[in-house]
Amino acid sequence: MVHPYDRKPLLSKTQKALEERSHLHCEHRIIRPDGEVRTILENAELQYDKNDQPKTLPGTVLDITERKQAENALVKALQDKELMLAEIHHRVKNNMALISALLHLQSMDEPNEAIQESLERSQSRIQSIATVHEVLYQSNELSHIHLHTALREIIDEYKDFYPTNIDFKTDATTLNINQAVPFSLLVNEILFELKQNETHLVKALELEEKDQYIHFKIRFNDRSLHLSSLNEILPETPRLIVETLLKQLDAEPFYNKSNGEFGINFLKHDMKGSASSLQ
Repeated sequence: MVHPYDRKPLLSKTQKALEERSHLHCEHRIIRPDGEVRTILENAELQYDKNDQPKTLPGTVLDITERKQAENALVKALQDKELMLAEIHHRVKNNMALISALLHLQSMDEPNEAIQESLERSQSRIQSIATVHEVLYQSNELSHIHLHTALREIIDEYKDFYPTNIDFKTDATTLNINQAVPFSLLVNEILFELKQNETHLVKALELEEKDQYIHFKIRFNDRSLHLSSLNEILPETPRLIVETLLKQLDAEPFYNKSNGEFGINFLKHDMKGSASSLQ
């Protein structure tokens, strides 16, 4: 006996096959005499007599109960995994926000300006990681991040420090979280260091993806700036951090001496391992 909940859909599909003279292919449940519910797959082709009238509906019936049970179990397992990953990203983001808030409170009470700046720098690094996890938590994907959204939020953190808005152009590209975190840290590190530097003030950021490569450029206000190394725009500690992040991304830096640009190129791929490792 056809399951009561499946009778109407089965009748509708059968009627459609008759009207369109098409192949009948449908899954539905049946209830056996002993009360057991099974799932079957029906395939049938309507046959016509010499007067072109429906005659028979021969076909096959396949019991797919075990297959459907396995599929349902797999769907549930994937849903549980997605829920768990979303919860992990949410908790990481919240913990990062808490640490950031504690560093902010500490910096407000710190009389030493050098220590205060160090605390603010650490706070900005943590905030950039939290931003990545927040974007992941809000998206449909839990392993790749939309770079435009993440970088836009990082840039907005510095809008009060720049006299003019930073021009930001980017492709609608995604990046694996294990590349997104070091890349976001790298961008944040440079913006933090240059936020009050009138000579090396950032004018524009450009990001594009081409042939699986990420191309990222930073353009400075001073077009006469002839960069040849990071030493010219970053102090020792931030420079070492940026260089370490470049190695983690396996990125190649480049300098355009003609118009004051600095950029990096790296291959987009699914990195494995710790996303925030700076070893």
